[in-house]
Amino acid sequence: MRGFLRPWRLLFAALWIVCALAAPGAVHASPLDMYGFGTRAIAMGGAFTGLADDYAAVYYNPAGMIYNEGNHMAVGFMAAKNYFDLKLVPIDGITKRKAALLHAIENEKVDIDDSTAYFMGFTSKLNRYLALGLLAYLPTDYMVRLNPIDSHFPSFIMYENRAKRAVTYVGAALSPVSGFSIGGGLSVFADSKGVFKIPVEMKNRDTSGNTLEGKDEDLDVDADLILDFPFSYTPYAGVMVRPCEWLRLGASYRGSFQWDVTVDVDARLTVENYQVNLSDLSELAPGLLPLKGVIELHAPALGNKPLRVPIELEGLDGTLTVNASVPVRVLADMSDHWKPQEAAFGGAVKAGDAWTISGDVTWYDWSEYPSPDLRLIIDDWNINLATLPTSMRARIRTLSVPVLGTVGPLPPVQVTLPGLTTNVKIKFPTRQIIRPKTHDIFVPRIGFEHRLPPAYGALWVGQVQVALRAGYSFQPTPFEAQRGYINLVDTDKHVMSAGAGITFNKALSFDAYGQYHHLIPIRFEKDLVDPDLPFEAVEAQGYILGGGASVSYHW
Repeated sequence: MRGFLRPWRLLFAALWIVCALAAPGAVHASPLDMYGFGTRAIAMGGAFTGLADDYAAVYYNPAGMIYNEGNHMAVGFMAAKNYFDLKLVPIDGITKRKAALLHAIENEKVDIDDSTAYFMGFTSKLNRYLALGLLAYLPTDYMVRLNPIDSHFPSFIMYENRAKRAVTYVGAALSPVSGFSIGGGLSVFADSKGVFKIPVEMKNRDTSGNTLEGKDEDLDVDADLILDFPFSYTPYAGVMVRPCEWLRLGASYRGSFQWDVTVDVDARLTVENYQVNLSDLSELAPGLLPLKGVIELHAPALGNKPLRVPIELEGLDGTLTVNASVPVRVLADMSDHWKPQEAAFGGAVKAGDAWTISGDVTWYDWSEYPSPDLRLIIDDWNINLATLPTSMRARIRTLSVPVLGTVGPLPPVQVTLPGLTTNVKIKFPTRQIIRPKTHDIFVPRIGFEHRLPPAYGALWVGQVQVALRAGYSFQPTPFEAQRGYINLVDTDKHVMSAGAGITFNKALSFDAYGQYHHLIPIRFEKDLVDPDLPFEAVEAQGYILGGGASVSYHW
């Protein structure tokens, strides 16, 4: 679009920013699904459904809390840093300006915030039949972030917001008979609804977006926000069987979640002394031209009384000063932090006091993934242009004059307009929301733990035991190759982890882990090339480095 629309873009930018920052947001799936929970469990590759014998059981399998004797509490810190590479392969013959645009998008879309968070876990076995548990994951920068997504632009969709949300789980476990337990609980989230009032003023500007000479630019954006947060709950449950001391079998289920955010924006656009080039009217409001009006013809042969003739005007040239106050209503709606339902099955084998081996397979229902796009419904804008110049140059399409009859197109002439009132109606068609192509995935995990023989110290340090851990998982992408309009980028991933812990007197433990995500390089060709973003293929790869540490106490 040409310069006339630049101030209007500022209004959209203001609305977009408010939608992005004001709602206490959320992302696609839980950050715990992405990185895991608990220092020991993450170090073992997240293969914890069948093991679940510490505070992390609250997340992986609540039925396992019953086998965690006494009380167990842990606090810790975890972080992850992203290193991504995105390449938009341009079509042949691309202009330098378009190439620079693609390069800017590449740089912007790989600049994804690092993830840092505190976490806490607690379990308490009240008696031989009942145990309770709680966990919390708290990002250090956002309690929750909502970042509107435009799936037309290439982006690493799984990492945009995913770790930027607080998570809370509460659960309980019951063991009706020895060797068998069941558990369940709720994951607590919040929906959000909001109302904005935004007065926007644009003064003393012209269609090129420049401030008029001798005038100060004035663009004020103020917002009043009212939000409510009704809580919503997602259930989860688990079961565990211990047929013998060295074998554990478990299964767990976590329900799906979708955070719906609706923002009703009530704005008023005030335009003062805004200079409009009449030649831009066709771009401002397609279909507006030709303008219908009345001209006065002064011809001695027709007498002194001017002849008023209806006309249609096109090919307009000149300027127009607009003063208007336009109400604007925008309804913004999106679904974010969508989490698929999932079911995990796992087992753990303890080989004496030294070795523990665990394995999991988790099913994720990604085939139900909705579109992440922000849906905007904008009421039509009606602007009354009542202040037209007293004269302008125009091309008269047809001219019907009594006496002379109908005359065809005339060259540009000077016409006098005593008054021409035009109502400009700008329509904003709703963009079609396209659902990405996704499929269900199965994620295998395996973990190992080796406990060294205990050592004995002096003073308060009685028994000291060191444990070494390692784990691996393969996480296939649920996204199919995006060959059409959508450009949501994701790859298959190898996730490797390792860690260690030291426990004093079977009570106080210090644990740490490191994690490496390897994003397998991909390339998908585009069957549909957008002339505004002229790339014919997308290439992506990268890796993530993560780590964390915790201190826990068992009593």
